[in-house]
Amino acid sequence: VLVPDYPLAPAGNFITIQKHVRKALKWLAEEALSCPLGASPPLVVAGDSAGGTIALSLTLDLAVHPQEGDPKLDGAVFLSPWADMLCNTPDYYFNAFRKINHSAPANAKGPPQLPAVPGDIRFKGAPLQNSYDFRENAREYLGNDTLLTDPIASPMFAGHDEYTTGKVPPLYFVVGGQESIKGDSVVPANKAAFYGVDVRLDIYEGMWHVFPMYSEGCGSGEPLWAGKHALDRIADFIKGVTHDGPRSGAARGRPRVEVLYADPAATPGFGVEEARKFSGFIPVGRKFEVFGLPMPQALALSPASASWGGGALVVASLAAGLVYGRAKRQVEEGARLRVRLREEDARLANEDNVKTDGYVDGNDVSVQEA
Repeated sequence: VLVPDYPLAPAGNFITIQKHVRKALKWLAEEALSCPLGASPPLVVAGDSAGGTIALSLTLDLAVHPQEGDPKLDGAVFLSPWADMLCNTPDYYFNAFRKINHSAPANAKGPPQLPAVPGDIRFKGAPLQNSYDFRENAREYLGNDTLLTDPIASPMFAGHDEYTTGKVPPLYFVVGGQESIKGDSVVPANKAAFYGVDVRLDIYEGMWHVFPMYSEGCGSGEPLWAGKHALDRIADFIKGVTHDGPRSGAARGRPRVEVLYADPAATPGFGVEEARKFSGFIPVGRKFEVFGLPMPQALALSPASASWGGGALVVASLAAGLVYGRAKRQVEEGARLRVRLREEDARLANEDNVKTDGYVDGNDVSVQEA
């Protein structure tokens, strides 16, 4: 297992971080030569959030700017990667967090009208504010505004020259359907597939940023089905590209895309009540998940910036598995938000009339019934 330790922004930037992780990957490949599996064990690079940015940039850089002694990647996994340094995809608007309060007459029929909280529950700012804040993080990470649209530093802009080298391995993107940066997975996945790369893209509706790391249920006592399902599919993808060869089943020019709602074996299935349950299922906690199956050597990538809230994905070597973590600050933030939502629901359930009260600046919606 290799988890590279590289300088975070502002001490480091895109160029210095790429030098560190590329050197780390070479070291891993050379060190693996001494293992009993043989002279050329498979290699996979993976990362989540800003770590996914670094992993995707590294994958493209190896393809476009080969150097003597570069190792060959067999696959790459990205969980909610941050691929667009301009930070302006439509999902910043369509998936913006909002609270919908429903005010109905006292004699109205039907179930209690509790507030709905759709959208991105991890990044709750208004659309333009999120876009601005994310872009400022990008500037700090890049160190140079000219890189905002560079196809390696900002992989949203990668195209023909990057994907037709014949050196881009099979790619697997996992993203939550409610994320502000959902497009940062959807667009690169489609572009890579258009140019002939073997691509798999899974979109989990109702899920937040890097949700697989909360598969145990965030301390709720109830596993998060989508998180466990995504981990199983990641393991299946890695096993496929390192032992069985690519098997996405996608037609040339298109990624294999699946939009997932819930366990197909669930009874009675996935409905509006389950959707509301997810909205209050705020991610908190730490997780270590291990799969007992042979795994390749891999590089784990953590956040690019000290101010960016990503985690780290480790695809373990040989006999280990997947490791997920979260910083203490994020755990405490998620716990506080979860408590606030529960208190808010309890308060609103006892009121006849619901009024918007500035729950999230600029993102409240009030629905009135005649």
